[in-house]
Amino acid sequence: MKSMALICLVMAGSGATTLAQGADVPNPAEVFVRDAYVSGTGCPAGSVHLTLSAGGSQLSTELEEFVAQIGPTIDRLERRKSCNLTVDLHVPAGYAFAVKRIRQEGWASLDPLVWGTRQVNLRFAGDPLTRSVSFQSDFYGPLYEDLGDDLSVGVESLLWSRCGAGVPLVLSTTLTVNSQAEAEGSLAITRSELAELVFKKCGADQPAPPPNVPGQKSPAQQSNQQPSNKQQTQQH
Repeated sequence: MKSMALICLVMAGSGATTLAQGADVPNPAEVFVRDAYVSGTGCPAGSVHLTLSAGGSQLSTELEEFVAQIGPTIDRLERRKSCNLTVDLHVPAGYAFAVKRIRQEGWASLDPLVWGTRQVNLRFAGDPLTRSVSFQSDFYGPLYEDLGDDLSVGVESLLWSRCGAGVPLVLSTTLTVNSQAEAEGSLAITRSELAELVFKKCGADQPAPPPNVPGQKSPAQQSNQQPSNKQQTQQH
């Protein structure tokens, strides 16, 4: 078991990822990130920082410049921003994983007659959009507050990785702001988390923790947990 609590990732300017694991060598019986990178107008080079929990159950993204904004003096290109996070996650042989919950935090500053939209799409690289999970949230001015939302995926809608295949997971988020007048507004995301990953043995119907993954809850502990949020997902 690794002694450190977190594995930190820093996005390099070229789009490559630096994985700071010290002297530790990844254990194939554990969960770890093999590679990760971002692209999009909302996450320019040097503005994104990733942290993977040692148990592999959470992946947090800190975003410094993911802001869509509108106003009389603001370039029209600033009205729409997007960020695509691609993560190649290693899972022990014989297991598959799925994202059960996404959490996004940020803020909204929308004058009257200004509204914003956040669209989130989760899929595996190379898969058609028909095999994805999507969310959409709309925000209407006047609105001036911090935002924090849990986007939960129901058991029947879980998007499982393929067993024995290292296919990267893609989380795409788009922010858009519009206005009916010469008003000002902005919508931002400062933190995006793959807040809860679940695992199952290949061929099984029910989730189960993989072996040798520190920090994972036992099935009994998982069954005692109650969902804190209403399901908001749609699977295409």
